[in-house]
Amino acid sequence: NNSDGHDYKILKSFGEPSWNNPVVRIMTHDRKELVPRLSGDYSKLGLVTAMIKALKNDNQIVPPYLRLLEEELRAKVNGSERAVFAMHCFWSGEEALGSIDGVISTKPGFMKGYEVVEVEYDPNVISYNKLLEKAKNERVANHIFVKDGVQKNIAEKVVGKSSVSDLSNFRPDTDPKHYLSQTIYEYVPMTALQASRVNSAIGSGKPPDDFLSPRQLDLFKFIKNHPELDWQNSINASDFPTAWNLAINLVDTKVSMK
Repeated sequence: NNSDGHDYKILKSFGEPSWNNPVVRIMTHDRKELVPRLSGDYSKLGLVTAMIKALKNDNQIVPPYLRLLEEELRAKVNGSERAVFAMHCFWSGEEALGSIDGVISTKPGFMKGYEVVEVEYDPNVISYNKLLEKAKNERVANHIFVKDGVQKNIAEKVVGKSSVSDLSNFRPDTDPKHYLSQTIYEYVPMTALQASRVNSAIGSGKPPDDFLSPRQLDLFKFIKNHPELDWQNSINASDFPTAWNLAINLVDTKVSMK
């Protein structure tokens, strides 16, 4: 782009120097800037935040799946916290806790003989005290396992000293996201926050599609129409891009055979 040509003309039309690093501009078809030029921030959070601001500035609806992505990315950047609650059934525990704003992920398992759910949450969205109170109201905080004195003091005030213990070894259950795993959605790659919300929605009898992107919904429909393919359970997938590419490769292979 240091010589005459199409790239040079594009850069000149936007007032960009020929030596520029990658930038992002979000605009209308007639080049009305919806947000300030994004430069130097090459993070996923920076791009998603700009996309959301652009939609708002253009009076467009921000889809729930995009809000969830920003929430999850922001928690990873700013730092998340963990809490462990015991209840009579960790399936219902995941359903209740996974729907709470500020909760990023849920994991069912066992600790000291109790069925528990390990919760990752964003303390900038919901405090430990508020999270504990909501869990108690949902009857999924019969016993609390705490990591430090701060959590211990709060937990004892909410549920009483006899219902509070120090953290111990966590043994994960082999059937996470139980309600989600009973459906075709288990084959659709999701982020941890998406999976928690979808599992909660299905468990409570609500439609989960708002939490998924258009491409995820298209994949869901394709899976539903082609159950004969070797779809992989994506609930435990720690690497979203890899799980997504595996699923899309199956789609591409099937389409190319037609």
